[in-house]
Amino acid sequence: MNAPGRPTRVHADATPVTPLSSPSSGGVDVGVCGSSEAAGASLPVAGGSWGGLSLRDFDVFSNFGNYMPRTHCMSTAEGSTDWLWVILLGLGTLGVIGAYARIMLFWRKAYLAEAPQDRNTKMYDLAQIFLWCAICGYAMSIVMFFWPAYRLLAVLLVMLNLWSWKFAANLEGFGVSLQAKRLERELAESLTREKAELERLVAQRTSELERMTDEAEAANRAKSDFIAGMSHEIRTPMTAILGFAELIRSGDLTPEEQAEHAETICRNGEHLIEVINDVLDLSKIEAGRMEVDHQASSPRRLLEDVDSMLRHRAESKGLKLEVVGGADLPEAIVTDPTRVRQILTNLLGNAIKFTESGSVTIRAWMDGGADGSPWLVVEVGDSGIGIPAECLEAIFQPFRQADATTTRRFGGTGLGLSISRNLAELLGGTLSVQSELGCGSVFTLRIPAPSASAGDYEAGAGTAHADDASAVECRGSRVLLADDGADNRRLIGHHLRKAGFRVDEAGDGAEAVRRVLEGEGSFDLIVLDMQMPVMDGYTAARTLRESGWVGPILALTANAMHEDRERCLTAGCDEYGAKPIDAPTLIATCRTLIEQHRRPARAA
Repeated sequence: MNAPGRPTRVHADATPVTPLSSPSSGGVDVGVCGSSEAAGASLPVAGGSWGGLSLRDFDVFSNFGNYMPRTHCMSTAEGSTDWLWVILLGLGTLGVIGAYARIMLFWRKAYLAEAPQDRNTKMYDLAQIFLWCAICGYAMSIVMFFWPAYRLLAVLLVMLNLWSWKFAANLEGFGVSLQAKRLERELAESLTREKAELERLVAQRTSELERMTDEAEAANRAKSDFIAGMSHEIRTPMTAILGFAELIRSGDLTPEEQAEHAETICRNGEHLIEVINDVLDLSKIEAGRMEVDHQASSPRRLLEDVDSMLRHRAESKGLKLEVVGGADLPEAIVTDPTRVRQILTNLLGNAIKFTESGSVTIRAWMDGGADGSPWLVVEVGDSGIGIPAECLEAIFQPFRQADATTTRRFGGTGLGLSISRNLAELLGGTLSVQSELGCGSVFTLRIPAPSASAGDYEAGAGTAHADDASAVECRGSRVLLADDGADNRRLIGHHLRKAGFRVDEAGDGAEAVRRVLEGEGSFDLIVLDMQMPVMDGYTAARTLRESGWVGPILALTANAMHEDRERCLTAGCDEYGAKPIDAPTLIATCRTLIEQHRRPARAA
């Protein structure tokens, strides 16, 4: 029987159960957390009962009322529920639930605001799991203060487990999402680096473009100055040539005047050839086709040649020309005498041109290289106008002089020094300058000069004597001259006849081939111009060779490049000569070709 005033728990089968009591409690009922009796006593029966049934009989989630609510776990010392703290916990939990719900709504709104292809589904799923865990946990903690639906919590946990493990099975993609911030940072850093590199490249290319533009503009200015200078260099001697030729044609001259005018014409014509040769030499050098021919040469003879060519020019300006060859100069060295002579002629010619008074000196001696090998050193000094320090390297550039004033005052193409330095380098040497404005200049040429025996040099020099001896044998030889220019045929024919040759003429290559193959006489030599109408010289030479003609053929052409010589020789010619012709060289070449052709015949 129950004590008075104590509640009695009634089960659905109406069997009374006496709650646990403690002797020390003085008969007071103490709720024990986990006691089904206490849980049953606290469960409210809403709506009463129907036909002997209550809500507890349908409450599967609380095990039909056998689970105890959490309020019985928060009891005071007197055994009653500590409602103050229950309320505080409930309010705090509701606040957390509200915050999580707010976060969930915001996250969903932000997720749906993105375009489908831009949505981060992995991060959204993770947030949903986290938020549902939090909401379910906190919500159930409030519910179970009053309704111990632990089984409902278990059902929710099962659903949450399924969702969580589905997510956990696809963590690879989520790993990328977690790395998104780092990847974004790395991408930003990469873009920054690429942008900086691009800006650097743009700045570099812009600088290079500006430099190249400046160089192109400078080159254009130099070429414009060069064209203007070339016009002057060509028109000036042409004026003299045409003018004095007209005077000679008038016939109102004494023999002395005629000779003087003819000399003037020759001198100006030679100047024109020098201008043309400078341009051609520069073209060869820039194309890498300039060749050197090393042979035994006399350094003293080179100095004498330059002296004889330019002494008259120096003395005509009242300058003292001094040529000094050191006692240590050998009889012969191995070098290209033509190129060395060209360099020294350019240097000495410039020294005379830019010196108004005083002297010009050329000195030569031998020096040892770093390895003890012999080098030829030639200094060309003058007391002329000098060169500003900032222009010392510029004067070695094509089409450049110290300044435009120099060009206007002294003329010239501005190619001589550029060609000379390039030739010095082709010979394996150097060309340098020391100068001070108003105090003159000193140009120094240094080239390797291995010794050669005097016999080698004398053998080469003796060729001219052999040619002279063969002149008698070649006198009366028959030459066929083929050139479409009547004036050229008349000039070349005059020199050949004066040298003792019998000359037949043809106006084109086809006529020359016909006359040879039809047997209009036996020709000892054919002189072919390579540019002719009807049939050019190249075709004529090939046709003659293919027809079995074995006599010597000398090619003459206004094209003076290296490849032109090779083309002539490939066509079947034996030798090559450039226009305008040098009469002594032409005669010597003709004699040599005829003599070389006759030697095998005599030997046979």
